[in-house]
Amino acid sequence: MRRALLAVSGLITLTLIGIWATQDPASNRQRAMDGALQKEKASLLASLTKAARNYYSNYGKLPTNARDLGKYTPVPGCANGSHEMCLNSAPTDYANKPIKEWFSTCGYYRILMKTDNNTVNFFAKPLNEGIGRGVSSCFNHSTNILKIRDMTKRGSSVIAADCTSE
Repeated sequence: MRRALLAVSGLITLTLIGIWATQDPASNRQRAMDGALQKEKASLLASLTKAARNYYSNYGKLPTNARDLGKYTPVPGCANGSHEMCLNSAPTDYANKPIKEWFSTCGYYRILMKTDNNTVNFFAKPLNEGIGRGVSSCFNHSTNILKIRDMTKRGSSVIAADCTSE
């Protein structure tokens, strides 16, 4: 019985490998890269959004820039929007800078912070239409909701996460 199960699972694995191998390898690599970049940015925005919530808890107001967030989390970035230059330089720490926009450490994304009366929104927008999918996040102090939204299509068009209701 055990040998039969191993044989069947082996056949299934070989079938899946065969199907995968017939697909365009370049598009598979691109999808994998897009997904990895997006997850990395989602993790960054989650950290920034939690820092915004902590800032509000301690100060009773929403953060307005990277310096406010830097009290609770690192705010890493790159000095310019070039992937090649970012690979060859140390990350820039924006935790002490009163800025609302910076480039990601990989150089593929622009990170934006927008604050209004009740909500702080973060956006990770790909700089190149052909590389990466965007991410947005928000924290609303009135509803105490924190959300992250992954975009499903490549490009710099990033729709804001909605923190007005669950």
